[in-house]
Amino acid sequence: MKKFLFFIIVSFSFSVVFAQIPTGYYDNAQGLNGATLKTALHNIIKTHTALSYTPGVWNAFSTTDRKANGKVWDIYSDVPGGIPAYEWTFVSQQCGTYAKEGDCYNREHSFPQSWFGEASPMVTDVFHIYPTDGYVNAKRGNYPFGEVNSPTWTSTNGSKLGTNVTSGYSGVVFEPIDEYKGDLARSYFYMATCYEDKLTSFNSVILDGTTYPAYVLWHLDLLIKWHEADPVSQKELDRNNAIYVVQQNRNPYIDHPEYVGAVWGTKSTAPSILNVYTNPLVPTENDNVIVYATITDGGTIDFTELSWGTTSGSLTNTVSMTAVGSLYSATIPAQVAGTRVYYKIIAEDNDYERTTTSEYNYYLSSFDGTILLPFTENFENGDLGIFTEYSVIGTQKWYNYAYSGNLMAKMSGYESVAIANEDWLLTPKIDFNSYSNETLSFVTAMNYADATTTFQVLYSTNYSGSGDPNQAVWTDLSSSATWSSGAYVWAPSGSIDLSGIAGSTVTLAFKYKNASTAAETWELDDVVVSATPIQTGIENAEFGSVSIFPNPSSDWIQLNGMLDQNSSVLIFNYLGQLELEENLKNTSNQQIYIGGLKAGIYILQLKSPVSKIQNLRLIIE
Repeated sequence: MKKFLFFIIVSFSFSVVFAQIPTGYYDNAQGLNGATLKTALHNIIKTHTALSYTPGVWNAFSTTDRKANGKVWDIYSDVPGGIPAYEWTFVSQQCGTYAKEGDCYNREHSFPQSWFGEASPMVTDVFHIYPTDGYVNAKRGNYPFGEVNSPTWTSTNGSKLGTNVTSGYSGVVFEPIDEYKGDLARSYFYMATCYEDKLTSFNSVILDGTTYPAYVLWHLDLLIKWHEADPVSQKELDRNNAIYVVQQNRNPYIDHPEYVGAVWGTKSTAPSILNVYTNPLVPTENDNVIVYATITDGGTIDFTELSWGTTSGSLTNTVSMTAVGSLYSATIPAQVAGTRVYYKIIAEDNDYERTTTSEYNYYLSSFDGTILLPFTENFENGDLGIFTEYSVIGTQKWYNYAYSGNLMAKMSGYESVAIANEDWLLTPKIDFNSYSNETLSFVTAMNYADATTTFQVLYSTNYSGSGDPNQAVWTDLSSSATWSSGAYVWAPSGSIDLSGIAGSTVTLAFKYKNASTAAETWELDDVVVSATPIQTGIENAEFGSVSIFPNPSSDWIQLNGMLDQNSSVLIFNYLGQLELEENLKNTSNQQIYIGGLKAGIYILQLKSPVSKIQNLRLIIE
């Protein structure tokens, strides 16, 4: 069947949703350690998008290294908890020439590019490239990181250049401030892992010429020390998520800090916490959210706990997790719409080794049970999509069925023998009062025809949305449709006129009923409800002529036309859930990266500071 996706118009706003760890991303690393784990992680992250050096890396900084005040996050000038001597404005203060600190910022390869011959893709990999003061960057040069007691030069934020004091190397090194030592250590662990297959061609005093352990002992000990002393921060979590959007890979040592010990220790003794996800995957208000994780250990897991809260860094609520094998779960109670919930998982084994995950979060949007039009359901997600199944009698139910690469909804009352069934397939409520020119179409295939089975399409204006549909009043639309005549031959229904239906809580339904003497099999696909929205109070052209180019697109789009200063873009999926939000920096020809979104039809909503709104249709391939 031709694939369609829902298309809705929405006019409400949510807060920013960042890319999260994809479900199953680290599955192939489960239960491994040492060089084997490092190679498994290499295979997970090695394939990624290589950015251009100009403007690709510069553009990436605007999302990967942006402070809350909108300034550049420079780790060589930042003063955590204090006021830096200077700050940078994106783009306008890019280097350029410099003669002193505070002149301009440029691109610091924390793993110097001379070590790998300025080769691609390392030279543009943002996981080790940071925006820093150009003068400080030049002072650092390609010296390795180390620790200094008697600096020959010190930057305004306390970064130092001087002789290394760590046993094993007595050359000149550069020491960043404590706040960013862990960040840089995890960048180095990433480089040794992502480019495992290229490591032996790199040349530096800190590399041992092998793919494992990769670093000479003094430097490896230093990196582990920095990693443990400076745990993963929210800055790193946000940066990891932002880089994933543009590069499509992640730093596993930020997602799972315990991997450092598992890879470079002699044995992984701490519990492993993998494959963390929620059910529902995209919660809405009134949903109790179950958090799942796979937790394993070489010994015995003695303690697991889920900590959660509505403020990042203040997870004061705790819930013990229950286990079924290695799958652990705990429930976070429902919260009101507009809440962002933060959570982390703690596990401890019989040797008192403890693992704590990074913070995860999800956002609770509002959903009143009403969907918007137009919509299409093609069942290609492997379930019944927006439809809800309700069985009145019988043991058979509507289910998702795949045949020759096509997915559909299927119902049959036959299982070895005919079994009497009455089964409904119901949409959520639809507000028909907000639309005109509504039509319905679908395709059906049938087999095993008999005179006792009935298959109907109906609508109700008073179905509650739950419970036995027979408690509501239904109007039959079946005579307006064309149906399959049998032999699994697909038949288009034709366009069924729904424009005469009024009501704000309309439910559409397909009803299957058979007797215990015989049972037809019915397949349903490509259910489409088309409509024209009646605009009520939504300003839809206040921005003037703004268009999306290219459309369809798979990675970057550009908004052509004049935009209000400080406008924002919100991209919604078919359920009205926010997938992407970005504050616009330009007032014309604004570029937006959409490569992290799945293929489908979306609404791109432009919103100005004075609440002017324009909705545009966006197709992602």
